[in-house]
Amino acid sequence: MVISFLNPDYRGNGESEGQPEGAYYSPSYAVDVLNAISSIKRLKDPTNDSLIASDPNRIGMWGHSMGGNITLRDMVVIPNEIKAAVIWGGVVGSYSDLMNNWQRRVRYEPSARELANRNNYRKKLIDTYGTPEANREFWNEIDPTAHLEDITAPIQLHTGGDDEEVPVAFSANLKDKLEKLGKTVEYYNYPGGNHNISSPDFEMAIQRSLEFINKYLKREN
Repeated sequence: MVISFLNPDYRGNGESEGQPEGAYYSPSYAVDVLNAISSIKRLKDPTNDSLIASDPNRIGMWGHSMGGNITLRDMVVIPNEIKAAVIWGGVVGSYSDLMNNWQRRVRYEPSARELANRNNYRKKLIDTYGTPEANREFWNEIDPTAHLEDITAPIQLHTGGDDEEVPVAFSANLKDKLEKLGKTVEYYNYPGGNHNISSPDFEMAIQRSLEFINKYLKREN
């Protein structure tokens, strides 16, 4: 069995049409990936009208940074559709963490359009519903870390010990929460590694990720 990878492109990014939106306070990018997963299951070979996907019931996700956030959100929404997930340097903290415990050690400069969209969505939610501390009920409803009991697939987490963009604590805390719920989770931290887990541990992280994907998605021919 050959494992294939699909790299989704979010609306307004790259060559995709539509308006780009902030990932963390808008559901749009998570919806884009959900649509991509749904499309995979319906892809047909125009020459014989058969399904292209060798097994549409063996779908996994591999997300980095913002992609890790989207991966976690989608795993909560469609827990039985995603069979395994790997997350590198994921933005997988709670909304309270994202607002109060996320201080980058390196300056990140999003485009003016991205920043405007991101801030507008966050401001609109806070203006309407209050902060996570003031209205825990609302924020828990949309926070994937508040619904980890719904996750059924195994998750593998990777962090660079010197990640200056996303706190390592986000992934470490997620690992602890998943373990307490009895979920299958693996966690690897690479001392000295950055947000992209660059050398000397990059190849090790790749190997572990592939082995994890193979373990839960690949089947013997």
